[in-house]
Amino acid sequence: MSRQAGSEGRPLGESKRSFNLFNERPFYFNRHGDLREADFNDYPELKDLNIQVSFANISKGSMIAPNYNTEATKIAVVVGGSGHVQIVCPHLSRQQEKGRGQEQEEQRGQKEGRHYQRVESEVSCCTTFVVPAGHPSVAVASRNGNLEVLCFEINAKNNHGTWLAGRNNVLKQMDSVTKELAFDQPAREVHEVLNSPREEVFMAGPEERGRESGRGEGRDGLLKSILEF
Repeated sequence: MSRQAGSEGRPLGESKRSFNLFNERPFYFNRHGDLREADFNDYPELKDLNIQVSFANISKGSMIAPNYNTEATKIAVVVGGSGHVQIVCPHLSRQQEKGRGQEQEEQRGQKEGRHYQRVESEVSCCTTFVVPAGHPSVAVASRNGNLEVLCFEINAKNNHGTWLAGRNNVLKQMDSVTKELAFDQPAREVHEVLNSPREEVFMAGPEERGRESGRGEGRDGLLKSILEF
């Protein structure tokens, strides 16, 4: 990459040193996984490329919390294990609504107040998927083993990773009235969903959480509840 890419189309010289992501302390870790990141502060060659590199090792049965990037597009490659990924995409919803009558579209918009579609896919070693900026996504490891994902975040300058679940989720900053207006649900229910995970970044997957709670929520338990908002 460094030999062929550069800012404003200028080629970069070949890097004279290597950088091992696994030699650095994880950005975050708990019993459900660990996340390692590197940007130009760690490896100056990434500055001209405007890229951040990360590696997520998600423990079996666990998940990385729903999150999205404000500026960066994520190119993710599964390098080990298997699981599934869900992405919330507003563009597919808009495309599907094209061709429908304007009146029907307006009526739907008034009733539902939302325009998005959830995309889901099983992933395994060598699977590559792309998450555009502003698209919430989650990755869940299977019960058979850890899910390892290597990510390249393009256009990383001024990007902010935003978490939508867990102790550090940004939605907890909303007051009760704002929650009800934003999600069209009683504030108490919104509060329960947003505050149910005690962990952050990594947490128990839907199946594991369902077994722990005894409610039998299964694969679409907490995960579905968050993304359906």
